[in-house]
Amino acid sequence: MEQHVKHIIEGVSNAYGLDFFEKLTLKLDQVIGADFTFIAQIDEKKHRSKTITYVENGKLANNLTYSLTDTPCADVASNSVCCFPRNVCSLYPDDHFLIDLEIEAYVGTPLHDSKGKVMGIIVALYKAPIIKQESVITLFKIFSGRVAAEMERLEYERSLQRLNDSLDLKVQQRTEDLSKVITQLRQTQEQLVEADKMAALGKLIAGVAHEVNTPLGLTITTHSMMELELSRLDKKIAQDQLSVDDMNQYLSKTGQALRLQGEMLIRAKKLIESFKRMAAEQHYLEVETINIKDYYQQLLTTLEPLCRPKDVKVILSSAEDIFIKTLPGLHAQIITNLVNNSILHGFSSMRDNIITIEINQIAADEIEVDFFDNGLGLSAKSAEHLFEPFYTTARDKGGTGLGLSIVYNLIVQRLHGAIKVKPSQTGLHLVYRFKADNPPLVEKSRPEPQVSTPC
Repeated sequence: MEQHVKHIIEGVSNAYGLDFFEKLTLKLDQVIGADFTFIAQIDEKKHRSKTITYVENGKLANNLTYSLTDTPCADVASNSVCCFPRNVCSLYPDDHFLIDLEIEAYVGTPLHDSKGKVMGIIVALYKAPIIKQESVITLFKIFSGRVAAEMERLEYERSLQRLNDSLDLKVQQRTEDLSKVITQLRQTQEQLVEADKMAALGKLIAGVAHEVNTPLGLTITTHSMMELELSRLDKKIAQDQLSVDDMNQYLSKTGQALRLQGEMLIRAKKLIESFKRMAAEQHYLEVETINIKDYYQQLLTTLEPLCRPKDVKVILSSAEDIFIKTLPGLHAQIITNLVNNSILHGFSSMRDNIITIEINQIAADEIEVDFFDNGLGLSAKSAEHLFEPFYTTARDKGGTGLGLSIVYNLIVQRLHGAIKVKPSQTGLHLVYRFKADNPPLVEKSRPEPQVSTPC
């Protein structure tokens, strides 16, 4: 027996996977002198068995699948060592597989996984009665642990491959989403470059790239982490050291990485959408003659729901007879963003919050607007960067820093004006000017002002 065991071990010592099963089955078949020897995997749900390796008359043969119903293999699959040294067909008259092969003797041993569950069987079939069945059973038991371990390792490998394929699909989808985001960014940049030639446009594009790089950088980092975890898992498998804890740890880490990737891509998408919206808001082409006080008053009326949560009062001061030809839709965007900015960043209390807007005509074709609130005011640094794209002091509250950048671009580029921050003891004080617009367009009668959703 010792010589047989040594002979088999030497034959399979450096073999893995299918190569291991084939070599082991051939060696076992040679030592025990069986007519048929096979290793099979059990499918409990379908109550059938499928051979991994099948040796017939000392040579490898094609694998086969057969039903376990009314067979001795069913007893082995139920966790029993079965040995029938003779007349096995008379004991299992409905096992046509044994009858067709004219089998006389049967020896079968179950294979257990790491949790003790039967996952497969080793079987030897003889056309003549046997008398040394105990040695066959002993050999099967000696190598059953190694066979089961290799079967379990292969199953983990297949599971890992399925998981890896699933991850590849998800990464591929995220890569496609990222490519779409980048394509949208490039298209939007091209539109802005074509529409606006000011130096501020260069800062805007740089700001977008910087802002989007943060979630994209995290996405790349999490992808690298998943590659590292996959490499570690492959190493464990190669060294035959993979455990259930290793697999669970791998699933946990890759699951967290995928969730983070999803969140970062969504954040990048929202930034691109804000960027596109800011570009679209600068393309108003309908010139109208309006009473500036009446128009601003109507705008402020539509903003009352925005002011109500913090009990903000807006005071408008202007002469009654200031008429100017301009693009009203742009003023709706400007006032909405200025008021929304004060509400979000200027007021911390829920009472005595006041915004004042004073309108003055400083020339026949030029208007000046003073906008100030009694809120928290600005630091020197904030005042310096106030109109830069994506500069915000409230990123933790969801701020993107686009509101006042929109205001700057609308006033400077579309209304041919200027805006600046004025020193103030309390609150924010902005002053902007704009000129009458006289493009070669058909003037339209003034409709009711339309105010977009606050940014």
